[in-house]
Amino acid sequence: MKKLICAVLALMLAFGLTMFAGCDNTPSATIRGNYSEVTSAEDWDKVAKALDVNAIFGDMSKEDWKFGISLNGQFGYSQTIGDEKNSIDASAEYDLSLAAGENGPDVKGAGSFDFAMSASESNTDTSLPDSMQGEIYNDAQYFYINSGESDSESDMPAKMKIDYMQLLSMIMGGLPFATSDTTAPAQGLTGEQLKTMFEQLPFVLEADFSVGTKLRLSLNDEAMESLILQISGQAEISAVTVEKSVLQIYLQLDENGAFKKATVNLGVIFDAPVSADSSEKVQTDLTGAVSVDTFSGTVTLPTDLDSYVDILGSM
Repeated sequence: MKKLICAVLALMLAFGLTMFAGCDNTPSATIRGNYSEVTSAEDWDKVAKALDVNAIFGDMSKEDWKFGISLNGQFGYSQTIGDEKNSIDASAEYDLSLAAGENGPDVKGAGSFDFAMSASESNTDTSLPDSMQGEIYNDAQYFYINSGESDSESDMPAKMKIDYMQLLSMIMGGLPFATSDTTAPAQGLTGEQLKTMFEQLPFVLEADFSVGTKLRLSLNDEAMESLILQISGQAEISAVTVEKSVLQIYLQLDENGAFKKATVNLGVIFDAPVSADSSEKVQTDLTGAVSVDTFSGTVTLPTDLDSYVDILGSM
């Protein structure tokens, strides 16, 4: 149960960050606080104690256990060369409800997404937009996507489903930096174990213990450089002019250790040569914001989910 919940929430954040943005209702991407880097054994112990799954999500052994979150995610990506600009903007809203069930966890999620892509050329006054809107759902195993219409050119069905454990594995395996193989024991990590795990991760951990617990994970300089090089296609960071580079994940717990809010903040802007022998520059602008809040409502799933096509299973 705990493993399933953590996998669902991790994928919700990853899915929101990598796929969704660009509407006017921009979610708050940061959680304000007086943060300082976690370095002392005492602070590592405080973080380990705060990351108690039963406190964060509630006592999952209770028959009436329930937990819900509401996600608002946005993403924007653009590349500009001279007067030519290609861009992608997307946004999503999502409600997720988890509850104890007789035959395992009852997991339900529902929301919507909006995706827009455009390309323009300086020698014409035309723009070639492309867009897609749709509905998204999930149960205990799959994410379901209903885009409203099938794509005959790519053989993509209008209604498709994705095993999110498979998808999470693909996302984590595609990250441009190493991840830790450390697995938390059933009773949770000690402060020393947590410190050892973070020494293998590409993040700096900061905390604010003044009221409840606030944590901020920031991608370190080496990992950010690796990310920028992968996006730009350059071999050396010296060829890239970086204007902005930030990837942060925030978590806020209340005084009792219960989940209150989580956010993701992404902003990367840089210039790089179009090619090795060219003086022309391409500017890349990558932005993302995901806000996750508590949710106490109900979620209703469509009755035709069995008809959705498993696109990973058919590969």
